[in-house]
Amino acid sequence: MLKSKRAVAAAMAALGLMAAADLPTDIQTTPDLQAAGAVDAAIDATAGLEPELAVAAEAVEYEAPIFVESSETDVTLGTLVDNIVDYGGVELDEEMRCLASAVYNEARGEPLEGQLAVAQVVLNRAEDSRWPDTICGVVYQRYQFSFTFDGKPDFPNSERPTWQRAKAVAIVAATENWDDVTEKAVYYHADYVSPKWRTAFRQTANIGRHIFYR
Repeated sequence: MLKSKRAVAAAMAALGLMAAADLPTDIQTTPDLQAAGAVDAAIDATAGLEPELAVAAEAVEYEAPIFVESSETDVTLGTLVDNIVDYGGVELDEEMRCLASAVYNEARGEPLEGQLAVAQVVLNRAEDSRWPDTICGVVYQRYQFSFTFDGKPDFPNSERPTWQRAKAVAIVAATENWDDVTEKAVYYHADYVSPKWRTAFRQTANIGRHIFYR
């Protein structure tokens, strides 16, 4: 569920990328179509008049277009991610790269909600005193995420689609433009394993191939 119906614009604005948003923001307005039609009709009505009469008629008939607030548009998670991806070439700082790396390496084969869930677990840990207080500190804490164990690069060499989507999901998560689908989870595991520690915590969600706990 969206926290904001202007999630695309808000996510872009948070990174200084408002131009990427196709949707109007809350402070933008769109012209009222009836008012615009009235202006067109007034102009048409002067078409056959002498110049002096036409000017006088325009002065009487013309009214400035009335601007009204645009109606809000709901956005799906897929649309939100696609809008960010479509912007292209988004440069992430180190913290955001760590978050995108966790999404990419832990969940790139998951549905978007599953990818978002992994990102939200990382962010939930960074806000919890039991873990490091930075995103990179959480991601690279010893023995926490298996993709960090092998010493290999954690980012793809090219802007492959899966990496672009991982970056977009990281932006959505970090700008808090989607409700926490994990319900504040700080642990998760794949559904094909049964770690002993799971019994010590409360399950909060089952998304894709991952089960989440807090």
